[in-house]
Parts: sequence; structure tokens; C-alpha cells
Amino acid sequence: MSIKKIEAKISLAKSNFHRLGISTEIINSNMVTGTPN
Repeated sequence: MSIKKIEAKISLAKSNFHRLGISTEIINSNMVTGTPN
């Protein structure tokens, strides 16, 4: 495996975790305010 492929996998994982973090933040804020999305 080349280093570039590993870097691409890491950046992809980071962006996936970032999206996951955003979606959980939205869910948490909806729970707090009581407004369903």
C-alpha cells in the first residue's frame, strides 16, 4: 500500500467522523429545544 492511499483513507475517515459529529450535534440540539427535524 502506498502512503498516498493511506492518506486518502485517513482523510475519508476524518470527513466521515466530521459528518457523524455534525449529525449528532443536530440531534442533541433538537432534543434540547424540543423541535423535531
